Amino acid sequence: RRDIESETPTFLSRMSGTVQAEPNVLRALEDVTETLNPEGPLKAWMGHVLSRLNTEGRPAFRPVLEEAEAISPSLGLAIFEILRLWETGGEGYSKAFARAADNLMGILDGRVQAHAKAAGAKSAIRIVLGALILVSVFMLRNPDFAASMRTPFVQIAYLLIAAWVAF
Repeated sequence: RRDIESETPTFLSRMSGTVQAEPNVLRALEDVTETLNPEGPLKAWMGHVLSRLNTEGRPAFRPVLEEAEAISPSLGLAIFEILRLWETGGEGYSKAFARAADNLMGILDGRVQAHAKAAGAKSAIRIVLGALILVSVFMLRNPDFAASMRTPFVQIAYLLIAAWVAF
């Protein structure tokens, strides 16, 4: 799914340019599919789609669209755009493909940034929990604090603090 989502903006950008030069949807789709990464899953999946479209024609689009949406919302959007181009035609679709590619790139960039921030937050949580455990160990080794650490109230308080930090 991630590999397909990472290739989808490139696919849409290439469709944008190809549709301007090639009005035949299937031929444009074939041309763009040939330019995809030969080892990538999108090229293999688009080969399957082209095969179905060549044999079944327009009725194949609905099941292909459902399959694409199940794989990835980005791929579903790309197939929906191709379906609309097939149904209505027109020059505006090259701009629609370009806009969809730009929007997907923005979404993918946001996703990468969110993953990076989440990884940083997980590291910070581990550090805080480690510090809490270290402080607790030092307090247990100190005779003045050891007695207070054995009371249920303090133990529950530490447990709640650790749960709050972890949450």
